[in-house]
Amino acid sequence: MHLKDDAIKVKIPGGFDTIDDLIQAIANGSVLNEAAKYDKKYKEFFYTGEEIYPILKDVRGKIVLLARKKWYYKTKIEKNEVISKLIVQLVDIPDMGSCTIYPVKDQSYLKKCYPHVSDGARALVQDNYNLGQGKWRLVEEFLNHEIPIVYQNTEYSPYSSLTNSFYEPTNTTVFTIDLMNIQGAANLQGINC
Repeated sequence: MHLKDDAIKVKIPGGFDTIDDLIQAIANGSVLNEAAKYDKKYKEFFYTGEEIYPILKDVRGKIVLLARKKWYYKTKIEKNEVISKLIVQLVDIPDMGSCTIYPVKDQSYLKKCYPHVSDGARALVQDNYNLGQGKWRLVEEFLNHEIPIVYQNTEYSPYSSLTNSFYEPTNTTVFTIDLMNIQGAANLQGINC
């Protein structure tokens, strides 16, 4: 789950006084939540390890919280000192909001739509959150390894060794993220959220 704060309004009726209050509420409802659900504590459904690229056995059946910046929550107070911990795994996710239509004939424009490599060539990200027309096609082509990727502003073919490294199932040094805006996806299907 990707947490973003680019449009959070905390000073609204029923809202929170600060971003820190909001982050604490997210922690209280997730990684600190002691309530039981399905014979397991709710907090056990969340990955709380330190590894940004955890192995599958550590995250199987768990929600991994990701963010572009540090979100800390208070875990406890010891000897008048607040102990804080990151609620998220930090990942360098590039901003990809400038792609609004896919596909198009303009190659320079298409480059904005292709998945981007970040985090020192360890993470491949598709996060075209403003893309309306063609979203499903882009996601399908991304998952089927049919489109180029972009790293350090250079386009790599679907058959390059860099691109292939993200589709190799035994490669444990990389991370592929396909972020799909649930509200945007519902709107594409004619559902109001």
